[in-house]
Amino acid sequence: IYYKYTPKPEYGYLYLAKRGATTHDVLLGAEYYVYKNASCTSYANDKNGNHTLRVNSENSPYSNRLTYEPGTYYVRESSKVPKGTRRDTAVYKVTVKAGQSSWVSSKGWNEDIEYGVARIRKTDNTDPSKTVPGATYRIYKDKACTIRAKSELGKNIQLVTTAENSNTVTVAPGTYYIKEYKAAEGYLLSDAVYPITVTRGSTGLVEVTDSPNTGSLKLKKESADPDITADNKSYSLKGAVYGVYGSKADAGKDTNRMAVLTTNEKGETETLELKSGTEGIPYYIKEITPSAGFELCDGTDGSDQGIHTVTVKTGKTAVVTCREPVATGDFPLELQKYDEDTGLAKPQGTAGLEGAVFAIEYWNNNAGNTSGIPDAVWYYRTDKKGHFSIKNMDDFISRYTFGKNQSQTEYAGKTITSSPLKQNEDGNICFYMGTYRVREISPPKLYQLSGTMRMSWESSSKGVPVTEGCVFVMGYNEKTDTVDYKYADKVIQGDNISINAYDQVHLNMLTVTKYGSGRKPLSGVTYKLVRSSDGTEIETRTTGSDGQAVFQGLVPGEYILTEIQTAEGYNLLKEAVTVTLPYQMTEKEILDKGADISKAYFDEASQTFCFETVNYDITDSAHFDMPLTGGNHKTMYLLLTGALGLITAGLFLRRHTNR
Repeated sequence: IYYKYTPKPEYGYLYLAKRGATTHDVLLGAEYYVYKNASCTSYANDKNGNHTLRVNSENSPYSNRLTYEPGTYYVRESSKVPKGTRRDTAVYKVTVKAGQSSWVSSKGWNEDIEYGVARIRKTDNTDPSKTVPGATYRIYKDKACTIRAKSELGKNIQLVTTAENSNTVTVAPGTYYIKEYKAAEGYLLSDAVYPITVTRGSTGLVEVTDSPNTGSLKLKKESADPDITADNKSYSLKGAVYGVYGSKADAGKDTNRMAVLTTNEKGETETLELKSGTEGIPYYIKEITPSAGFELCDGTDGSDQGIHTVTVKTGKTAVVTCREPVATGDFPLELQKYDEDTGLAKPQGTAGLEGAVFAIEYWNNNAGNTSGIPDAVWYYRTDKKGHFSIKNMDDFISRYTFGKNQSQTEYAGKTITSSPLKQNEDGNICFYMGTYRVREISPPKLYQLSGTMRMSWESSSKGVPVTEGCVFVMGYNEKTDTVDYKYADKVIQGDNISINAYDQVHLNMLTVTKYGSGRKPLSGVTYKLVRSSDGTEIETRTTGSDGQAVFQGLVPGEYILTEIQTAEGYNLLKEAVTVTLPYQMTEKEILDKGADISKAYFDEASQTFCFETVNYDITDSAHFDMPLTGGNHKTMYLLLTGALGLITAGLFLRRHTNR
């Protein structure tokens, strides 16, 4: 089987593009014919039998497409020209190539009328240097703006503002009226009518202004913990500074601030007028500087890392509420008791460093002012090592009642109650910004409420009385986003605030009076006093003409009194006497024995009455002479083998086996 194959010719394509020569507007209806020869006497039909190129849409300058075999063709405008333009008499030679598109580009020229150009320039009336792009203005022939003006091509004309001026339109010379048809984004639609005069060959320019479409914005700052900050001078809603931004990125970097808002005493800012839109324009608010006692807004109030988004709508006031985190500190206070005489964190004798009570008093000011009644007080007690930590709840006293009036404290007979402790979100104890004073209000066992306290790094010359205490100011440093602790106007460095508190131990006195026959005082009798715990000899004393040997400055503890030399004609005591200083009695013992407590002090730590002056009367028998209430001394007898001792003003006497 044989067949003959005839290949189809390959085609190319031909288009026309035509605009106004001066306006560049689309020339609707422009029509061109395609010819085979340069004299334009023979039409060249395409494969579909068509030889006409026509601009059929006012939105596009391009014509229909004709499909031709490859070759050379000639194009010329027909006699049907668009209104207001002259016929283009040029003949355009064009080569069509297979598989490719070829173009004929032409410009339409106006007829005999020489046109002018209209243009508008629009600026912001709040900032004359700023142009307003995107506003659309229509041009009318009448002042009432009912008859639209036409371009040289007979089309309705309008102007759209740009970043510099606007587009231009070509119109016949004359006076026209311009009115806004569509406002630029963020601006109000103006109903003003502006006249414009266009002359031949010149450009008429109208200068107009417009008012931004505005709404308003204000901010209110609130405390995230009003229970702490209410009526607290260390915290203030006044003075917080916020930046207003046009984008979240700018807010995050604090760049391109549009405005700044500052809070007053109520935490409120002034009202800020901003551009808005029908649907609203978003703005972004971020705190730049916190007010006193507050941390920077960090997003705990639900904002995005402290960035608040608000939409400002025309004619409305948007209110942003910022609930700001309260600055608190853990106040890492540590305190150690010391003996003031030895300088050691070890008690003398049988005294102890346990049981000292300290008050941590708080005033809601950041000026270090401790006058008046504290706004809060917390109480702590030292442990067996004489130490307390503000973080250790075992050292914390929630409620406590002090002993009788003889107690060495201003709180004698009274009950103290600690203020509630605050915990942060991690469950750790934290304290408010403000002024703190740490002072001793009750001494440890057998110590006096007398001594000095100072920071652990200070010299002894810097000590202050323990009853006056150390004063600190805790404040938030917004620059470093940390809590600063100041003492004596110095910022304390380190992880803790360490205080050394020194107390004086109660010293005791032992008086021995030796009597002979007829209770005649004997001189020349010598006694030795030894510390029982380690056998250290304290000193020896010999009675004078009054029969007395006095031992003074004795620290609390157990002692052994031995007669080592007696008067001529008398025998030495066969047994030593064990003496405990001070002589301590419970309240029940005081009541049972009717003891006179006017010469005793009440030791809060041991809950006993302490007699620090002890008298021994030694004859052939020992008399325990207990001072009773009212001074009516009755005698109680304690028999000792070979010796008798009389105790006045309180003595604990027991046998020392020395046989």
